Amino acid sequence: MNVSFLGALVFATAPLFFQANPAGPGQGPSELSGIQLQESSEEIRRLMGEPLLVADINSEFRAWQYRVGEIDHDEFSHSLIFRKATNTLVSVSRTFENPLQVERLMPPSQSTYYRYPESGPTEMVVRVRGLSGDRYLLAFGSGKPGDPANQIVLIHRSAVRAFYPWLAGKLK
Repeated sequence: MNVSFLGALVFATAPLFFQANPAGPGQGPSELSGIQLQESSEEIRRLMGEPLLVADINSEFRAWQYRVGEIDHDEFSHSLIFRKATNTLVSVSRTFENPLQVERLMPPSQSTYYRYPESGPTEMVVRVRGLSGDRYLLAFGSGKPGDPANQIVLIHRSAVRAFYPWLAGKLK
């Protein structure tokens, strides 16, 4: 893929993944088309620079972590996960210092809410929206319409089971 083309694609998603408050005018699902979750680590390195931390998650995945914008000095704002065998991006997550309203990105008519565990005290809530290219957008902390999210994750279907096994069986 042409690096300048990739750069344009990644920066098309900048309001969601690279700025502190992407809830402004014009922010909608179309911006998500920029990250295809097929990008190589070399392409990402050219666009974003060196990560602050690189760590193997297991034998299959490697994480790159960045701090962009204002965030606690002990936290990372972005985590990018690559499949080692193919050296391709499978997930991008953005953690927000202040929870983010996600209604425009994930309208209730196009998203589904899940909780973990399904019964008993809830440990986690997530809103999920299916996107083209076998991708899902996850908004953690958003358990019902109007709830903000503290983390947004764009993940390829093939990686959901590895990171969210409790959710994988529910997604079709």
